[in-house]
Amino acid sequence: MAGPPAFRRPHPSRPLHSLLVLPPLLLIAEHCFDFAPYGRAAALGVVAHLLADALTITGVPLLWPLVKRRVGLPIMRTGGRLERAIIPALVGLAIWKL
Repeated sequence: MAGPPAFRRPHPSRPLHSLLVLPPLLLIAEHCFDFAPYGRAAALGVVAHLLADALTITGVPLLWPLVKRRVGLPIMRTGGRLERAIIPALVGLAIWKL
């Protein structure tokens, strides 16, 4: 078994799993709160998360709720060995580069 059942299901199609969240996120952060660096960091995090989801077999609905079709490059299974090897390496690299 590859972990708890939540790891074997695709992510639900929620607003933060869509590219359509980026413009409002940046607008709110930069114009309403004057947190431009934080808005850009959050947008980068959203894009990185979507790219990671796109590498899974289930893909990601990039333009949800307008287009519900999932897109991606299915090279790994969520919760699989490849993911468990890559994610800690990428997190370690990111921390090292800080």
